[in-house]
Amino acid sequence: MEQVRIIYVPETEGFRLQDYQIGCEHNSDDKSVKDIRLKYKGLSEKVVLPKKVGVITFDYIFKRKFKKEWEELPEVYGINPKTRYLPLEVINKMLSLRDEDLTQDPLMKEYGNRMLMALAGNPALGLDERLSNDEKAKIILAPIIPDMQQIADFMLRVFKASEGKLPETREWREDFQETMTHFPTWKDIEKLQGIYQKRFEANRVSAGFPLIYHAPKTFPPYLYEVSLQDEIETPHWVERMREMLEAGSRAQGLAEIPADVLQEVMKHRVDRFGETERRQTLDELLCSLPSPKTILTDIYIVDQFPELEGKIVAEEYLENNPQ
Repeated sequence: MEQVRIIYVPETEGFRLQDYQIGCEHNSDDKSVKDIRLKYKGLSEKVVLPKKVGVITFDYIFKRKFKKEWEELPEVYGINPKTRYLPLEVINKMLSLRDEDLTQDPLMKEYGNRMLMALAGNPALGLDERLSNDEKAKIILAPIIPDMQQIADFMLRVFKASEGKLPETREWREDFQETMTHFPTWKDIEKLQGIYQKRFEANRVSAGFPLIYHAPKTFPPYLYEVSLQDEIETPHWVERMREMLEAGSRAQGLAEIPADVLQEVMKHRVDRFGETERRQTLDELLCSLPSPKTILTDIYIVDQFPELEGKIVAEEYLENNPQ
């Protein structure tokens, strides 16, 4: 696979036709096409665009519902739900509790347990189908790490005190150590942090850039091919109507067709700019695009298409503050 150029935008709406508009011809006076032209005009002032691009995003209705629910959520347990790459922030917050003493004071212990339970139950982690069952189990059991650490410290003191006094001490220690391997530790959470850090970096986007995060493989993104060919076609009936109006105008002694009448007729010319087609797979979309293969998206693209890892060149675009 050749390199793919990714242009990250906060919102892909306006860079393509809506699904219900696909397959229909749009005249040169169509507001949707005018809006698309305006969007790409702003983008083309910052980046060079080929005659055809791809757009990858989630379903429009899903995005509106998702964003509305997301924005209405309050900040819970130190995690702002508007945080962009949520799973990494959740893991980072878990690890921030490692340095806090949550085992002595009963109130702090209850606070820590509730916070860890809330973080471990975050759907950004639980719905991630790219995690193994073992990794998910470690996340679910994360709230018991402080207690298990306290038990381990206590048992080590017991084994040390009984060493040389009880012949069974060595066997007990080995049994206990084997049992503890079935429980998660902070090192396990650190490994998960590394997994999500690597995933985030693979997307090659700045931290905080306003993209949509959704757990991989839980909701399929939609793929579109969008034509940027600046082409306006005049249907035969429009040309014939113009000829008839010219003849009628001359018959009335007019030098030309009245401007308002001509404008009304000519607005029915077909504008091919922004024509949009759905594609079913990433390979199908890429095969339909000219080089450099360019895709606009408002999602973490490598999360949804792991095969793009290491194969993307990314740019970021904010309409009033391009980067």
